[in-house]
Amino acid sequence: MLLGCASAFGFDASWIVVDSDAGDASVVMEGSWTYRAIGQGNNSTYDHDGNTLKGSKSVQLIPNLPVNSTYNVYLNWVSNNNRASNVPVTITCDGGSSTVIVNQRNPGDWVLLGSYPFLAGTGGGLLIETTGTDGYVIADAAAWEAVEESYDPSEINVVATIPETTDGDMRNNLAEFFDDTNPTAIDAAPGMEIAHDGTNILISASRNPAASLLDVQLETATMLNDWQPAASALDVAAGSNGANDLLLFEVPVNNDGHQFWRTAVSQPDSLQRAKGGIAFWSFDTQFDGTGEAATGITYLTGFKSPPVISQSGSATASVVYGGADAFFGPDSNTWSGTGHSLSWSAGSTGNVFSVELNTLQKKEISVRFDVRSSLPRFSARTYDTGMGPLVVPDADLMLTDDGTFKEWTIDLSLLDAVNSRSNVVLTWSFDDLAGDGFFQIDNVVISGAGRAKSQLVRNLEAGRLLQHVVVLGTSLTENGAYVGLLSDALNSSYDGLANVFNSGKAGKNSDYGVANFNSLVIEKEPDTLFIEYGINDSVERFDLSVADAWTNLTYIVDGTLASFPDCEIILMTMTPGDKYDSGHTSYRKDIQDYYAMYRTFARERGYLVIDHYSSWTALQTNDVALFNSYVPDTIHPGAPGNEAVVLPVLMDVLGISETK
Repeated sequence: MLLGCASAFGFDASWIVVDSDAGDASVVMEGSWTYRAIGQGNNSTYDHDGNTLKGSKSVQLIPNLPVNSTYNVYLNWVSNNNRASNVPVTITCDGGSSTVIVNQRNPGDWVLLGSYPFLAGTGGGLLIETTGTDGYVIADAAAWEAVEESYDPSEINVVATIPETTDGDMRNNLAEFFDDTNPTAIDAAPGMEIAHDGTNILISASRNPAASLLDVQLETATMLNDWQPAASALDVAAGSNGANDLLLFEVPVNNDGHQFWRTAVSQPDSLQRAKGGIAFWSFDTQFDGTGEAATGITYLTGFKSPPVISQSGSATASVVYGGADAFFGPDSNTWSGTGHSLSWSAGSTGNVFSVELNTLQKKEISVRFDVRSSLPRFSARTYDTGMGPLVVPDADLMLTDDGTFKEWTIDLSLLDAVNSRSNVVLTWSFDDLAGDGFFQIDNVVISGAGRAKSQLVRNLEAGRLLQHVVVLGTSLTENGAYVGLLSDALNSSYDGLANVFNSGKAGKNSDYGVANFNSLVIEKEPDTLFIEYGINDSVERFDLSVADAWTNLTYIVDGTLASFPDCEIILMTMTPGDKYDSGHTSYRKDIQDYYAMYRTFARERGYLVIDHYSSWTALQTNDVALFNSYVPDTIHPGAPGNEAVVLPVLMDVLGISETK
């Protein structure tokens, strides 16, 4: 049973459907809604809130259900990029209410909101609200599908309760799993109430509305060891974020011998939300043979590769004890005692502490560490994604200079520039240390949330009809091996369901794309459109300003969505393109400004941007010989470069499964 994980299904005539235009007691509207009859939506109509008077409008859809049962609940809407991405939808069922946040910019063809127990009649329903939403809210139709035999709630009896365990941090693991904090005993079995109705085992639990998706699976054992997934249990995504979720496992009760049950909970890899990541270092007892603390990673999950910590300064201490007294690491170890730390001694100058990491498929990066300092503040805090160090906006640089270890954190969740990059360098600088100065860092934790898979991959994974993928761009697209590699990867992973059109044209820029828009894009009927014109829009002979390039990009994007409102837009930056000097007809003027415009455009509209420029500049900086072998003219990658650099980033950012 799937709870709270949105995935699309086709309409089934056996469903109980309530449409917003029913005009009877099954629909309760609050506020002024606009009726649209334009051949879209269930019954070719839908209502919207006009994107006004948020919080004063709502639509309640009330089904008349024939039997007591668990029902799959579906919602239908007409998607567009001007829709709200955060529509609260509350399902009221037998057992309470549960709220799901719906993104109506995504395809809305009968999206499964979850499975819930309902009694026969009109006691339950679904409520669409507009409070706090960031675009037009659509009210179209909802459907209920019975998924099991009817049951009598009075027959459910509690038969066992799994103890709530703790891992030494004074909080039980059940609470930690379900309010989305960090249980340090990763494999601990959280406590849940278990009941059965004589046939099936039922589990009920609640979770914090702010918590992210989790995989919940029932496991069984006969002797409290050798735990295995229950044979007929299905993974459950406990992401409906309500106070009274009912997680139902259809597991026959075995009365022939002892049976023990527990739940296994983890962040999902296979759902639309990619898995988050966490990396942890403690320098307490690690030494490299010279007495210095080793900077090898202690704990890593979710990141593509281990982040690397480095320090520099004229007097980094080789043997300085006095690490933080205690810290509960995410690997369940308790680091304590007089440990080792990254240290700078009195008189040290040029003091820098850095973390280099790969954030592909990650967003909302944050950093915490323990710091002991004689200084009142850091002098600077920067990030670098391949274009030189930039100051982190609004960073708190203050420290506590009382000579004791204090926790220091920075939340980069609003800094989109460090999301999903092949190379990000975070750097802290601090002033020279006086004759009695000191600086120590210990227990570093880097974390990041998973980023959603692309709409293209979600559609392919759902087995939708053939997906038309149009790649629009320059010679890097027309003659670039990456287009064929992308096509092969998609069709190998998703059974030939991707039809990839190469609409690149050598020596052209976005002016050409606008002039030939219909033949390059519209006639291909795109489900996904990639655009990479930035490298040629910057060519001096075209005399196209950044503002003009923005106008052209707007024309292509808006024109595509006018004909194909469900089309996913993906922007791409490419190579540095620095072969020609000023005065040459192909000189690329201020190319970084054109790439920055792509990032801004994507961020403002909520589109995916695949920043190959960061990958190429990082390679050019770190291994110029390899870069030159991949991109001999600094502009056009050959097939080996496309395969080694471009394709892995495409697969990672789009969320493409490994090829078969």
